[in-house]
Amino acid sequence: MPGQEPLHWFIRDVTPPNAATIEMSLDGAALSFEWRFVGLADGRTRLTLRIVLKGEKADMYLSRVKAAFTANPADGMNKLATAMANADPSRKIPTPG
Repeated sequence: MPGQEPLHWFIRDVTPPNAATIEMSLDGAALSFEWRFVGLADGRTRLTLRIVLKGEKADMYLSRVKAAFTANPADGMNKLATAMANADPSRKIPTPG
């Protein structure tokens, strides 16, 4: 989070090819990112993200988490989707220029 020491993340759960949860432990709380992947009929994939803050001290982190992740999560998700598509040579997205 901005202004904080680096935090360590770990993969909590993976259900190939449909879901993954990445979690960060905080003092008295945990912040999880639950990713879901759904194949669409046209060959594209719907990517959804659910951010969960829980634990006895979750209220202590709520304002910082909201500030860091509610501004525009779509930009971050679009960057992730592009990076994932570019990792598969058969689906490479052309770069402008």
